[in-house]
This record gives sequence, structure tokens and C-alpha cells, in this order.
Amino acid sequence: MMVRSLCTLVLLSFACVASADDETRLAAYQTLGVPTNAQPIIFERRAAAKGDRADQTIQVSLELDSTIRHANGEIEKSSTSIAREQERTLVVSQITDGRATGAQVRFTKYTRTAEGETSEGPVVGKTYDCQRLPDDALNIVAADGTFVSPDEFAIVTESMHSLGHDKPLAEFLAGKQVRVGDKLEVPLEIGATLLSSDGAFGQVSKFTITLRAYDLTTRVASFDIELESIGAQTTQMRLMVHGVLDVEADTCRTRRLSFSGPMGMASTVGSYSSAETTFVRGKLKMEMTANYQD
Repeated sequence: MMVRSLCTLVLLSFACVASADDETRLAAYQTLGVPTNAQPIIFERRAAAKGDRADQTIQVSLELDSTIRHANGEIEKSSTSIAREQERTLVVSQITDGRATGAQVRFTKYTRTAEGETSEGPVVGKTYDCQRLPDDALNIVAADGTFVSPDEFAIVTESMHSLGHDKPLAEFLAGKQVRVGDKLEVPLEIGATLLSSDGAFGQVSKFTITLRAYDLTTRVASFDIELESIGAQTTQMRLMVHGVLDVEADTCRTRRLSFSGPMGMASTVGSYSSAETTFVRGKLKMEMTANYQD
């Protein structure tokens, strides 16, 4: 049960993470070249604008092996493999104080895979009008006037989690001057937004990005990512991921975010004769890419 709950938390968390930068301009990854001079790259912000369009693809997968040891010596083992993929098109329809607070989103693909079986989500082929209200609630209406089911509402809410919210990574980079080879210590709370806002992956203990290359033509900066998280409170846990982050220097919008790495966790419930210890090892992988039109 604990492993199943962890799987659910992982996918829900990354659905939010995947949408956590709706202003992000993601595109097919290109090999980046090192600039011919040592001049610093200056990052600038671009505010969202009505009519902005994003065609995004998000893939998340998790493989887990668990072992449960009971106080009487009995041992149970199990393996779990889950994945989720979505393709969507988002068009900004409303701007409030420089933020995108309204958008229309259409899902062309939404699948869940568990233990080799793939199912399609009820949002595929449908378009939704979304609006972030002043009280922070998210209003969702089907664009064709049909009823929005609870399952549809849950999926769209997860996907549009960041609508109307701050973009912390873009705000961190804005105004900075960075040279190829520079390593930046990113605030841990920003790293937490990439993993889980509810602490499902513990507390981020390290988050650094190192500028690896810069394309003078596209003005895209490519960073290497290193992020670590440790268990909070009574849970023993560690997650280490490495990956790539591609950012437009002129807009601070992410073009690509890709990372993967191992995780492990141990927890004990009960005491004495009823004690039960669960050990979990696995690998987490996530990638976001998209094409955008201003």
C-alpha cells in the first residue's frame, strides 16, 4: 500500500511540476555550441502575452522495487513500474498584472501505464477553458459546453497548477550574468518545486546548475543539473538526479527540462511484534519538451 501511495504521489507531483512553468518555451533539443568569447550571458525576463501558444510533451516514469520485512521474519517483495505521458496545446487567453491567469488547453494525448497496461485519460481530444480566480481557485469549463467529469477536472487541475502563479526559476535567473563553466547554487525551495510541493520526496538538500554551453544563434543556454533530496522527519530517504536544463537567455523561458536518477527509502511502522519495515529502491525519470509560438 505504501508503494502504491508513493507512486500516486510521484505522478501527481510531476503533473504539477510539468505545468509549473506554463510560460516556458520548450522546443526540440539542439546541440549547443560554446561561445567564442568569455563575455557573460545576461538573462532577461519576458512577460506572458495574450495569444502565446505552447505545444508541450511531458513524460514521467518510475520503477520501484520494494521489500517488506515483518517482525516475525516474513519477507515480501514486489516490483512496480508506472509511467505517464501527455501532449497538450496551451493558448494564453487572459493576462493579469503581467501573469497568464487564463488559458485554453487542449489534450492530444494523455496516457497512464502501470504493469504493462496502458489506459487513455478522458481529456484526450478535448479543450478546456481555465481561469485562475482571485481566491486562487482554478475554474475549468469545457470549451464545447459539455460537462466536466471529476476525472477530467482532476487531470486539468494538475496540468494547469501553475496558471497565474510565479515562475521561481525564471525569476532566479532574471538579471544574472553567467559565463560558460559557472556553477549557480539555486535556492532549495526552487528545487522543491521541481520535485514535489507536498514533500513527497523529502527535503531538497542541494540544487546546482552549471552552464555547460551557449548557442550564439538561438541564444539558448544549456545547464547541467544536480539535485539531491533527503528524507524528512522519521523517513529515511535519498534521491539524486542529474539532467539538462535549456533556457532562453532573452526570456528566461525553459526549452527543455530532463533529469533522472536513483532513489531509495526506508520506513518502519508499528513496534515490537507488529513492526513492519519497508525498503524501496527505484529510478525516477522525467522529460519536458515543447514548441512555442508568440
